[in-house]
Amino acid sequence: MHLLHTFGHLLILLVQYAVALRVPVFAAVFLLAFPVLAFYPLRALFRGLFDQTPASLFLVALATAALAGTALKTGWLFYARMVGYYPVRGPLHILRFSPAHQADWLLALLLLSLPTLIGAVVLSRKTQSVAALLAAGVAGLAVAEALAWALLRVGTNPLLPQVAALEQARPGAWFLHHIAGGNPYGFADHISAAIAFLMTFVLWVFLGVYGYRSLGKPKTVPALASFYLLVMMVTWMLGGLAFTLDTWHLPLLLFIVVYGMITALTSPADHVYRLVPLAPESAPNPADALLATGAPAVIVVAAEGGGIQAAAWAAQVLAGLRAKFGSRFDSALRMISSVSGGSVGSAFYLDWLLHPTSAKNPVESASDSSLDEAAWGLAWPDFLRAILPWFFAWTIDRARAIERAWSNNGSSDPGQERLTHALSTWRKEITAGPKIPAIIMNSTVVEDGSRVLMGTTALERCLAPLARIDAAELNRIDDTVMDISAATAARLSASFTWVSPAARVEKNSRRPHLVDGGYYDNYGMATLVEWLDEALNGAVNRQASLPRILVLQLHCSPVEGDEADRQRREAIGRLGFSAAMRAPARNAAAGNTELKHGNRGWFFQLFAPIQAVLGVRSAGQIAHNDIELDLLQAKWKQKGVDIETVSFVFPDKNAPLSWHLIQEQKDAIRAAWQSQMGEPIRKVDEFLRAPAAEPERSPVAAGHAE
Repeated sequence: MHLLHTFGHLLILLVQYAVALRVPVFAAVFLLAFPVLAFYPLRALFRGLFDQTPASLFLVALATAALAGTALKTGWLFYARMVGYYPVRGPLHILRFSPAHQADWLLALLLLSLPTLIGAVVLSRKTQSVAALLAAGVAGLAVAEALAWALLRVGTNPLLPQVAALEQARPGAWFLHHIAGGNPYGFADHISAAIAFLMTFVLWVFLGVYGYRSLGKPKTVPALASFYLLVMMVTWMLGGLAFTLDTWHLPLLLFIVVYGMITALTSPADHVYRLVPLAPESAPNPADALLATGAPAVIVVAAEGGGIQAAAWAAQVLAGLRAKFGSRFDSALRMISSVSGGSVGSAFYLDWLLHPTSAKNPVESASDSSLDEAAWGLAWPDFLRAILPWFFAWTIDRARAIERAWSNNGSSDPGQERLTHALSTWRKEITAGPKIPAIIMNSTVVEDGSRVLMGTTALERCLAPLARIDAAELNRIDDTVMDISAATAARLSASFTWVSPAARVEKNSRRPHLVDGGYYDNYGMATLVEWLDEALNGAVNRQASLPRILVLQLHCSPVEGDEADRQRREAIGRLGFSAAMRAPARNAAAGNTELKHGNRGWFFQLFAPIQAVLGVRSAGQIAHNDIELDLLQAKWKQKGVDIETVSFVFPDKNAPLSWHLIQEQKDAIRAAWQSQMGEPIRKVDEFLRAPAAEPERSPVAAGHAE
């Protein structure tokens, strides 16, 4: 019984400490756990953060130590208040912030910083000198430890004589009684905490200014340093609030919710996208774009979303096919429907087609990182906007910082920005040249889930189904239709909210917010099917000879059921759509699927809705992707038009989802294209080499002429 009583008392004590120290403990646990999470369960999202050069690792070491010191100092203030501000008391007395225990503090700072630095060295050693990385990391830690030692020198004991004089003053006595627990040690601890905050705040300001001046440049604030400095500032802010609110027994979470609701209701807190003047050229309709070159074989592309991996893969496939087939591919390619990262890669490719000397190779442009700029925008302007939107709404946000990065990544001249022109300026190049294909970048409306089309070609509104909006409707200001830049269109198509915020048009707060097109259709097939159907109908109405069609599907990672997909499409060619849906190949594929999952309890039920949404986003969308294309093929096959399809699938399912590729991942994209795409390239070659069909092969056009 005595043992049980002791254990219960210890458990209660631990809970009390955990609640009181919740903010600094979270910061310390984050420093220890984040590198492990980033390299294992969350590697697709965060592993790229640890890809460093020696120069960037120096800044990362400073930021890591600053966060570690913040966790230690704020943690001590909470702990000291609990035990009464005495020099040695309680189980954590070794963390006493005084010159007598400087070695303990410096060791704790080092231990909290090591996991991040080890992770950065391990990941970066393949492309950087290990000796240089270690030297940079040690130098950054040495600077941080020196600053910590200097702070310890003006710690508690040296300040006590000065504190004694304040005990006689009314303000000092009030502070000692209400904040410092009536003990001069507490007052000295708060002074040293203020000095520590000032030191870290100066580092935050300095790197923020440096990052702004370096936006889009190779040497800027590394994303990992920005991320840690953001956590550091949040720790200081929430730590101070918790310390104050706990005195009055007010919950911190309640304050956060109420303040968040207040800022959410203010217009300055919102994120917006900028408009630019609309080009005078009218948008060609799908039939104009389809028939512009008079090619007997036409290629249309559906470029999948998926962050920088999708961008690099789309650019690699498009540029690679052009390198192999030259003008044959140029004249055949008439339309791209893109989503998220696929929109970014496609935009770089089209800009390079028009400006091959001033624009950088699209594969390099799409592979270059923009994660540093996104993290900088989150850690500085967006942080300020979140806490004081009334004063900092004028600052650029992380989305515009990403656009700045893309503009510089696409230029062969570091001083010149790309993709800043209006998207509508590409319209004339589709039919009056023609030099480039039409493009539609897909986005999604947050408020109702509608699909938004931002493109250089216009679908007929009267034919549009529900839940489809042309961007021109959103970008109308009074009676004037405005436009967005190519970079902004790509950003709105690739706005996964935690990386790039949901945004509305800048001059009308009642307009809806746009996010990643992948929420509606991550494969771009819905828009492609509608566009292609309208283009073929338009060609029929003009009594034109209908070309053969090849749909290229660009997938940045393996798609479930590819083999069953291939068998079903072959069955469609032999049996027709209705019979193919009942074909043994599909039934066998479905019957062989084993769902091996164990029993789940209440904890699983908490997350089941989220897991289902994520599952449907991939499995459900690929099913609709296939069905829509199958229906289009079956419809036009009856009218004498063959619509074939070829998929270029990057073979690694562990593709990154962030906006940074390490060199190993860049090499994997190049290697996959060179050594594993032989079969789809051969099919494209056969399609382009096939003899042109005779005009009478289109019974629909012939019947219309009669």
